[in-house]
Amino acid sequence: MLVRTAERRLAEARERLDAIDAAPPSSTVIVHGETFTLSKTTQRIDGKPEAVYDASGALRHPRREGYPTGSPAAPAKQITSS
Repeated sequence: MLVRTAERRLAEARERLDAIDAAPPSSTVIVHGETFTLSKTTQRIDGKPEAVYDASGALRHPRREGYPTGSPAAPAKQITSS
């Protein structure tokens, strides 16, 4: 049971990060029921966002979640441009 839960959370985290990376700057992404807003610019050389804002306005770092304070969430993938 524990292994299945860990595998599911890893898959959800990958889907969340893939959706965020595929979205253009300033867009809103909905993945597994969570809404994220990307900033207009990024400091990363590859152009991918380092941080996003969740629905409550909290700043989140999807590449660092799960190490050790973040945790993935729960169904779907949708991208809308602002």
